[in-house]
Amino acid sequence: SVDWSSFDDNLLVSGSWDFTVKVWNIRDGIVLQNLSSHQHWCHSVHFSPLDSRLVGSASTDRTAKVWNFETGDVVISLQGHKSYVSSIAFSSFFPSILGTGSDDTTAKIWDISQGITL
Repeated sequence: SVDWSSFDDNLLVSGSWDFTVKVWNIRDGIVLQNLSSHQHWCHSVHFSPLDSRLVGSASTDRTAKVWNFETGDVVISLQGHKSYVSSIAFSSFFPSILGTGSDDTTAKIWDISQGITL
C-alpha cells in the first residue's frame, strides 16, 4: 500500500511484506524513515491529512499504529480487531479520529488521543 502526503508532494509512505513502513522522499529517491514495530505484514498506510507528522499503518499482526514519522516513534498502537487489520484512514475533519477495517468483518472508529473506539 502507498499514500502521498497532502503537505509535501515529494513524500510517499509505503507498507510492505517485510513488516516495515517506509517514508520516501521521491524527488531524491531516498528513504527518510524506516518504521519497524509491526510483527507481521503491513497491509495499508495513510498520511494524516491534518497533521503533517503522522502516518497510520494497518497490519496482519491485528494492530493499527500511528507513527510520528519525523521522530520514528509509535504514537499509539491500537488493538481490538480479532483478525488482521486490512485498511486504515484518518478523518479529513477531526485530527484525532481514524478508521480501520479488518478481516474480522468489522470497521472501527478510533479516537487516537484517548486510544479508544467510538
